[in-house]
Amino acid sequence: MQTILGLFDNHESVKAVYDDLLQEGLNPRDIEVLRRNNTDELNHLKSSMDDPDVDFYLESVNQGGTLVSVDTPDDKARRVAEILTRHGMIDVDRHAQTLRSQGSNVQLRNYNDNDQVLQVVEESLAVGKREVERGRVRVYNRITERAVEEQIGLRDETINVERRTVNRPLSGAELDAAFQERSFEMTEVDEEAVVAKTARVVEEVVISKEVANKVETIRDTVRRSDVQVEEDYQTARQYSDYDTDFRSYYDRDLANTGMTYEQYSPAFRYGHQLADHYPGRSWTDIESDAHQMWEDRNPNTWDKFRAIIRHSFERVNAK
Repeated sequence: MQTILGLFDNHESVKAVYDDLLQEGLNPRDIEVLRRNNTDELNHLKSSMDDPDVDFYLESVNQGGTLVSVDTPDDKARRVAEILTRHGMIDVDRHAQTLRSQGSNVQLRNYNDNDQVLQVVEESLAVGKREVERGRVRVYNRITERAVEEQIGLRDETINVERRTVNRPLSGAELDAAFQERSFEMTEVDEEAVVAKTARVVEEVVISKEVANKVETIRDTVRRSDVQVEEDYQTARQYSDYDTDFRSYYDRDLANTGMTYEQYSPAFRYGHQLADHYPGRSWTDIESDAHQMWEDRNPNTWDKFRAIIRHSFERVNAK
């Protein structure tokens, strides 16, 4: 495996790179896009890259750049580098000079040194156990309010004072009483609503947990890196090497379907990728996996493109 890095200053270029890498068959989990607010990824970058390159990339990202990191098999490394370059990857040497002219102290590792050391690393597997928190339940009691309404009949008294004009003579007894001081009193009584609230328990939430022991078998792989020196490097089978063949197949069998060669191109490319993934295998061996992976990305279209994918796969594997 190799890790290919590309620094970009344009969001659209990063999106185009990501889409092309997926078309090339790269696993999304092997593609990391690091931006200024990706704290966890930036910390991972610090631990996985040697000085002084890490300081340069961190400062570039913190100033608004975007770093694309791709873990790729050796046979796809060249193709990944071509994709990054095609979409405007920043020249890191020139960018480092720009940062230094602005007062930065960043440096890049000099890969032209005479002595280069490749370490042979071998992993071993140690199995232990630790407690890992898998989940947590937190229960809150929240106070909510709701409007309630009740109707009640209330009595409302009102005292009325009325003056009436009269014209009649007073008798002798009435005359004596008329000029005596008197007072009258009447009480006005109203009814008003009295509200009282009571609280009662209507439900209880009980939190508990169950503990169970289990035996788990750990299966893993350990890696060993070896240094292999070859005098002659072989290039991977490029998609462009088969373009003429694929176009001939289209002209012969597909030209009358109403779809253009470009519309069929993803199927031809997918067959080419399958041949890289399964060199020397037969179509019968890999069809089930190929079907599943295609449907994951292009639901309900396998029957339409199956013959094209098979032709591309078998044509590339024939060499």
